Amino acid sequence: MKNLYVTLLLALVFSGSHGQSFTLKGHVTMADSLIIIFTNGIGKIDTIQPKAGYFEAHGTIEHPDMYTMLFQNKHNMRQYVKEDMFIEGGNITVECDFKKKMLNYKLENDKTDKAYIEYWKRFSPLVRVARMTIDSSYLPGKTADEKKTYAAVYKRVCEVENDVARQFVKENTNNILGAFVCSSSLRSLPVDELEAIYNRFDPLMKNTRFLKAVADKIKGTRAAVTGNQAPLFTQNGVDGKPLSLANYKGKYVLVDFWASWCGPCRAENPNLVAAYAQYKNKNFSILGVSLDEDKKAWMKAIKDDKLTWDHVSDLKGWQNEAVKMYAVGAVPQNFLIDPQGKIIAQNLRGEELKATLEKLVK
Repeated sequence: MKNLYVTLLLALVFSGSHGQSFTLKGHVTMADSLIIIFTNGIGKIDTIQPKAGYFEAHGTIEHPDMYTMLFQNKHNMRQYVKEDMFIEGGNITVECDFKKKMLNYKLENDKTDKAYIEYWKRFSPLVRVARMTIDSSYLPGKTADEKKTYAAVYKRVCEVENDVARQFVKENTNNILGAFVCSSSLRSLPVDELEAIYNRFDPLMKNTRFLKAVADKIKGTRAAVTGNQAPLFTQNGVDGKPLSLANYKGKYVLVDFWASWCGPCRAENPNLVAAYAQYKNKNFSILGVSLDEDKKAWMKAIKDDKLTWDHVSDLKGWQNEAVKMYAVGAVPQNFLIDPQGKIIAQNLRGEELKATLEKLVK
């Protein structure tokens, strides 16, 4: 298997796959109750309505790229089946048994996808441990010492994740899978190290959406540094009217990046509610920036969590323009900005946020 894996990686060259077309065909059970969303990680490519259980779509692709097929119950959006795949042209067949939550696919051209699957087999156990650890740390009743232990375990798992991804990218700077792993797994590295890794890639790879995202991360990280002027942005509020960060000049403002679907964000919201209640009449405000794509879910979370400060979003999820400007790689994340518009602190939570505001806001 190892020799096959290496052979597949050596075959993943960018130059041999320009302008290839693909045809997607498939069958799904419960077709009348489903919608099929086809996306490439930037936005929806197509929403397909099956007819008598069968569906078909066509497209062209410049180079292998990651796509997601999402079969979703239109009567209950929480019921879905999805699969990620690397498409590089040719015929694609998909069979989905929605009742059994099973989705199988077959690619005519599958070199990149097979290599991705082999990589993911190695990487996914680390991801599962990291997610379980961070989720456990937010469970009710955890003591401060237990939270410290969870944090230490999570940090170590992330270090191992980074080591695995670093080695993989080092060996694959001339193919799309190396670019994908760099974007998906290494964007949290210190900016100087990330930029050095980015610079080792083949110039053609830098035109892919994966390395464009890395370039945005590098640019945003260098801009959103404590001590720098905060990058300004304008997005629509919940009422649909534009609201600019520039409006808060003269106040301390906490720019809080969050989302309705983010468990740790929702767990932190009571601390923000308490801080806002105490300091909102003392030259302090909060501007929430949501990574939601569903406006109804966003507005419901605001109401449910009693978040009475201003909120904005362009409803682009991780493609949110402010997210790019501030190089946000995970949520929750926040930036405290002083009355002169300068970033003076980042990622203040709980008691640390309270202590900082006690010193600054009079």
